[in-house]
Amino acid sequence: MTEASMDKQIKALPPLVLPTANFVNGRAFAGDLFQRKQHAERLTGYLDRLREGAVLAIDAPWGEGKTWFGRNWAAYLQEAGHKVVFIDAFEQDYVEDPFLLIAAEIADGLDDSQGSVRGLREKAASVIKAICAADDASTWIEKKLEDHAKEKASFQDFRNELSAFAAIQPKSIVLFIDELDRCQPTFALKLIERLKHFFDVPNLIVVLLINRDQLHQAIRGMHGPDIDAATYLGKFVSFFVALPKGTHDDFLGSNHVAEYVEHVFNRYDFDDSGGPAIFKAFFSWTAAWFNLSVRDIERAVALYAFAYPVDQHNHLLAYVITLKIGKPDLFRRLQNGGDLNAHREALDNLKPIRTRTTVSQPHRYLALLMEWHEAHINGFPMNGDAFALLLREHNHRSGEPLAWRDLRHDELWDAQRKLFQSLAERIDGTN
Repeated sequence: MTEASMDKQIKALPPLVLPTANFVNGRAFAGDLFQRKQHAERLTGYLDRLREGAVLAIDAPWGEGKTWFGRNWAAYLQEAGHKVVFIDAFEQDYVEDPFLLIAAEIADGLDDSQGSVRGLREKAASVIKAICAADDASTWIEKKLEDHAKEKASFQDFRNELSAFAAIQPKSIVLFIDELDRCQPTFALKLIERLKHFFDVPNLIVVLLINRDQLHQAIRGMHGPDIDAATYLGKFVSFFVALPKGTHDDFLGSNHVAEYVEHVFNRYDFDDSGGPAIFKAFFSWTAAWFNLSVRDIERAVALYAFAYPVDQHNHLLAYVITLKIGKPDLFRRLQNGGDLNAHREALDNLKPIRTRTTVSQPHRYLALLMEWHEAHINGFPMNGDAFALLLREHNHRSGEPLAWRDLRHDELWDAQRKLFQSLAERIDGTN
């Protein structure tokens, strides 16, 4: 890298991204359907005791609402008087060195009313020059040895400046880093290392919003499959905290899923009666049964909007969409038709759910879904007395359903055989 290009990067330090002061619209944790504010309050009390600084990782699978939680917690901390910086690492993993990203965001995101950030920015510029020079001199050992003392001094100067700035703050500075597990592995791991070497100072808390399993894979990809990824990551992270799940495990013991489905439905211009109301009611059950994440629920409702309007079988479409999101491999096998083992697997998935479900309406719905798969396995013309429910628009307001055995017309049997494929086609071509 040339001196001119280094100067160009340094001049670009402050405005790498748009200002990050407004983390959410309105007050923190507005519309908090899953009581995550309580989790943030507990963590805030914990942070207030970490005067020596730390790296805290909020761990959850993709789609569980880490970004929403992080941005709302950032806003909550800001309202409480903390200086807060929020970085989306994935948006900027093109930056040559993560130090540039972190230093720029800190310099740009913190209040400089006392002129303290100016010195921090100047020290950061010296570190960047040292980093770039060290990379360019990798083939010139003499030059690298010559510059080593300068590099070490500039690194220490930056840490000293950052420590001095953090020390005068009445409350800890909190640096959030999101989407790290989606970055290029080399960038993600180098960023974590930079945090340890340059930003580990008292009164500065780093909060990583991560999928720990994905980061473990990145570590193994970089350092080989035999490395102990958990131990390696533990060298850089002080504490791991699991984000409480956005769905509930006791099925109908909570209304959280139904509330969130209602919340997502309100984003669309659906008729509030008929098909959409039926889909919403049944999907609230299937989303809970298959433990869909909040992002999964959003994708599922988007698929329904793609298929809309749906005149019939909204109750079954709720199940089909749930399988597409929650069990994509099984969905494809069922969609292809003729795979009786797929129907057996689907039936095995539903049996334990029905055992744990005692409420009348969802229990009957589960019976319908199980009988649908049993009908494929046994052959529609040979249903007998076990198939008690007619595969039709199943609304709890409807009359007593007819029996499967009452279906005696070949065209009806053929339509039922193809119904899963027909519903799947309504949402096919999307993901």
